[in-house]
Amino acid sequence: MGYSRPAIESWWRTFEDAGHIELAGAYDCVTARLVQHAGFDAVLLGGGATAAFAFGLPDVGMVNVAEILDYARRITAAIDIPLIVDVDDCGHSKIDIVRNIRLAEHSGVSGVIMEDVDCSLPKYLWNEQQQSHDFANATLYPLDEAVARLEQAMAARTDPRFVIVARVEGARAASEASMERALERARAYAEAGVDFLYIGGLWADEVTPELVQSLGAPLLQLETNRVPADVRSRLFEAGASLGHAVLPNMAAYTAYRDTVFSLKAGEKPAFDGDAWTAYIELATTVDLPGWTRRLVEG
Repeated sequence: MGYSRPAIESWWRTFEDAGHIELAGAYDCVTARLVQHAGFDAVLLGGGATAAFAFGLPDVGMVNVAEILDYARRITAAIDIPLIVDVDDCGHSKIDIVRNIRLAEHSGVSGVIMEDVDCSLPKYLWNEQQQSHDFANATLYPLDEAVARLEQAMAARTDPRFVIVARVEGARAASEASMERALERARAYAEAGVDFLYIGGLWADEVTPELVQSLGAPLLQLETNRVPADVRSRLFEAGASLGHAVLPNMAAYTAYRDTVFSLKAGEKPAFDGDAWTAYIELATTVDLPGWTRRLVEG
């Protein structure tokens, strides 16, 4: 097998034992390894993170699935915990979906997030007035087609425990968007057999035990900003899993930005500690001591 069965088994064992999974976003091998060292159950590689940090592009569908998975392959080689990857709509045609699921399995990732927005068309473009992505201009697949696409993805797996997360955009995408419509879609995807649901536009304070139980499949709640401890506990008690999707990556970006701009301006940088001490920690994170022992001992 070309994929990592132990990581997939780790995902399901954790979920079965704890009743939830907790993920954190990363954008490269070092940040993914830090997620692992911090004790999270899994790493999340978002589409926006891949587009921005790996290719210097906005998340509007310009990076194809093969490129995403080629990048993910490097990260899976650097960690032992599961990596879940956002693969947009997983390809335009059914043949694309089959091929991309097989590529995902053999890249070593433990699962994919597959959305119900047609990514062959421009999506999530920038709204200057709102200073945000314009989800209303995205094109949803018709419900029956979206279900069929997810069924195709599930059938394409060679390991039935490879994780399929259905991303539901009925609450944000298209002019007739509503949470009612999103929940209708979510329940249809659950009935089709997906492993987890991520509902775009559903916020943590809206998640209740009753809602989670009504969906028919486990809920993966992805949050943008810091999740207070009491909210985190409440989500887990409600039966939801939690992904810290955006904040870790934006913290890294802003720290680097502030440092290089302050250095150029001749000002005190945001990080003003001892760089060598930080390097020693980085060397440990990438296991320089371990590699040294292996190379010396042969």
